[in-house]
Amino acid sequence: MAARPGHAIIGSGRPRAPYLTLARVLSSGGGFTLADGSAGTPLQIDLAPATRPSTARLEVLYPIYDLLAPQSGPHARPGAVFLARFDLAFFGSPHTTAFPDAPAISGIPRLGALSTLPENDGSPLPPTEYGVLTWYQFLDEPLWTHFRQTEYAFGITVDLPGGQFPVDEAASLIAVEPEDGFWQLLRDRPSFPMLGPPRAPKINGADAFAPREGVGATPTLSWSAPSLGFATAYIVTLVDASVFFPFVASAFVREPRFHVPDGLLIRGGTYYARIQAFAAPWDRPNAPLYRFGYPEYFADCVTAGFAP
Repeated sequence: MAARPGHAIIGSGRPRAPYLTLARVLSSGGGFTLADGSAGTPLQIDLAPATRPSTARLEVLYPIYDLLAPQSGPHARPGAVFLARFDLAFFGSPHTTAFPDAPAISGIPRLGALSTLPENDGSPLPPTEYGVLTWYQFLDEPLWTHFRQTEYAFGITVDLPGGQFPVDEAASLIAVEPEDGFWQLLRDRPSFPMLGPPRAPKINGADAFAPREGVGATPTLSWSAPSLGFATAYIVTLVDASVFFPFVASAFVREPRFHVPDGLLIRGGTYYARIQAFAAPWDRPNAPLYRFGYPEYFADCVTAGFAP
């Protein structure tokens, strides 16, 4: 499958956004033949016009998303470095979006994508109607099903202890939802958050949105459940603020607390944590590992820095 995208700028003023969509496709049923040949032999591939349109009306309730900024991290602001403030993508999925056989999103083709322009720098935006978006399905239906992902990003300034320069981070609100079956009835609803971030994170019982020193090598992180939606689990990621490859460890937990094991934090280092709320109707304690299904929802908060 291949695509030549169509391109348009939709909306007006500061909320306007480019929209890219697949316009021509190569069906798995034909169009080219693989054969042995000498190096440099040109390969002729004929693309056919995409002829299976789907539509969805898009209205983004920016003020509703922005209400969750204070729960996402210190000095949180809409829009983040290297991330669009709002991003929407339609995907094609081989065979199913249902648990447990849906594929992970990585490597799945995008059929249409909208992202706000970089000039959306954190100042308020009104609810914005982008009209009807058209995207095209693959020709070899019914092998493919479809889903959408929306992501709303906040920029976070992570204050570090000891007068160190702060670190720029991002926290996201992500929804991944099917586009087929029952979900077709909901595709025209406005876009707004379905799950909020973990609230009021603490480290050893103290406010984790403020820089902390002397927390020890095995501190306990805790937090309150989201104010919006119901989290079925949490993902805690420890980040080293002083190195180029900052990942330290990640843990999947059911309860709103995490005790850092010995050996992860080094005295003299500086760290912070990303605590992500996760929700999915199929997520349960005995769910098989590394299996996926949609819908699923994610919402981040990012702590300030702390030192052992």
